[in-house]
Amino acid sequence: MNFFRLAQAITDGWIEIRDHISDSKITEFKPIIDAEGPRAVFKLDFGIIDRRTAEILADYDHAFKTDITRFYQSIYTHSIAWALHGKSWVKQNLHAAAFKQSLGNRLDVELRKGQEDQSMGLPIGPDTSRILSEIVAVGLERELQPLLSALDRRSVRYVDDFLIGFDDRESEEQIAAALEAAMSHYELDINISKTSTLGKRGTASIAWVPELQACRVRPYGIEGQRTDIERFFTLALFYAQRNEKDAVLKWAMKRARTFKISQENLELYFDYMIRLTRKSSSTLPILAQSLIEARSNGMPVPTGRVEKFILDMIRVHAPVGHSFEVTWSLFIAKGLRIKLKRSSLLDVFKIESSLSALLCMDLSSRGLIEDGIDESSWLPYATADGLASPMWLLSYEAVRKGWWSDGRHAYVTDHPLFGPMLKRGIYFYDERRNVPRLRHELKQAKTQRIRASLILSRWLDYI
Repeated sequence: MNFFRLAQAITDGWIEIRDHISDSKITEFKPIIDAEGPRAVFKLDFGIIDRRTAEILADYDHAFKTDITRFYQSIYTHSIAWALHGKSWVKQNLHAAAFKQSLGNRLDVELRKGQEDQSMGLPIGPDTSRILSEIVAVGLERELQPLLSALDRRSVRYVDDFLIGFDDRESEEQIAAALEAAMSHYELDINISKTSTLGKRGTASIAWVPELQACRVRPYGIEGQRTDIERFFTLALFYAQRNEKDAVLKWAMKRARTFKISQENLELYFDYMIRLTRKSSSTLPILAQSLIEARSNGMPVPTGRVEKFILDMIRVHAPVGHSFEVTWSLFIAKGLRIKLKRSSLLDVFKIESSLSALLCMDLSSRGLIEDGIDESSWLPYATADGLASPMWLLSYEAVRKGWWSDGRHAYVTDHPLFGPMLKRGIYFYDERRNVPRLRHELKQAKTQRIRASLILSRWLDYI
């Protein structure tokens, strides 16, 4: 409900938000709601970013590149109102009705309600955060405008990444000082570790994308294909080591999903896919898609090696509460019907994650956890209070699926909001859901690229 109210506040104030974001002349983001696409807003258009980078480096000898340290996690929720209405106005009218009714304050209030009144940070993932972060970033640009001349002409920004052209009349230190001054207005910090200079004084980065794009894996010939597989993944590991700031391995694994691998080379292929995922756990969803789709197509999958990988991921990540890694590892076990021992999941049972808990219950209901689960850490959420907690999804879905061992359900059926939802058969966790098929995914991606290109090329017509 808290997330719904935040989304509703954004919807109600969309015209004001759209006009605010449209003031920016350097952002890649276009304030258009994509009613037919997979997300509410369009994804980053790296083609636009590359073209603007080329234009800036054609006009200037150098370009200063940096981003904001832990951008989403560092955004002060009150700064949303500062960006929309001006910091001085907000402070002068903090207790006035005009501020209380302002869009900035409504967004701040609804956002904090969804994170136990915490005023620091935005949730990572939802499109609401993408929009709210853009509001703050445009406000930051306004602070930067008087500090750097011709900012619109020599800059591009995508999310929190800035690229600013300059010549020999300026220095990196001057650009950095201006950015630091603007960021401090919003209590943000420049990310020194991701700061670099492109152009005459800069060191050219390795162009790993075209190199990996040019690396083909032939669809036939066992020995030749084997050589191609080894070369592609070896190059991916090489470039990942030299471009630690880039998502090289994620890009490589997405590309590798499109390869047509002969049955004789599948074990080698999956060995490399698992190896890359061990180096970068952000690729877990891609590995899951590859393994589960191969299994559903009747192709051989190295189940023993995958089982060890799953247990290793759980052993490393469960004790420190890394729910992303744990959840995807459990999902792979479910998709491949790998049976896990209860003793290997003891730390998983303690994680405060509805998805991890529901996947454990799902696995147990399928007989894929020896000796069943320990639900003692989850029972405190099997209450009306649990439905208002961060574990509400577990509280609701465990009743809907009938997964509580004692069959308890009254706290949901008697609830004024969740009770009617239960009667209408509304659910959020679909235990029958599988990974998307590659063919469908590629077709959908192509359609979305065409739509995005047509709409974004004439985006001013849509506002």
